[in-house]
Amino acid sequence: MKGRVMAHFLKPVGTKEKNMAEEEGAVDTKRVEFAKGREPKIREGHILILFASGSQKLITYLSVVSKIQHNPENEDFPYFVHTKDWAPEYSKKWWTYNNTLGSLASAHLAANPTNKLAATKVLNETTFATFIYGKSSLELNTDFAYSLINTIKAGGK
Repeated sequence: MKGRVMAHFLKPVGTKEKNMAEEEGAVDTKRVEFAKGREPKIREGHILILFASGSQKLITYLSVVSKIQHNPENEDFPYFVHTKDWAPEYSKKWWTYNNTLGSLASAHLAANPTNKLAATKVLNETTFATFIYGKSSLELNTDFAYSLINTIKAGGK
């Protein structure tokens, strides 16, 4: 991993037409797919923080363990990576926790008023919620990413 910078990405699971099912085993944490369009800038060693597109609840955090791959037979989600789930117990019951992105972004900004939520864009809790809607992924500010990861590690407490 020499010369590689670790990046953290927020990744929605589900679509506005098909929300993430709130049941055990509903999310595949070994393979994550990305929507058609531009190839994602996700790389091996990056961290993905998954959230349910409908409820915007945190699902888990994963490390990418493969290069981005392309499956031309999947027209809607042709790109994918293999991953390792770092919070498998949390991800089995993610919907039971009230860890929504909006409230977590608000709490983070209240504790760190000069901090950014995204790596390259200045977003407050309102513009953050609007900006992530419909995105394939968003690179997060490292401090905010660790705040989300620590929430997952704490088991939703």
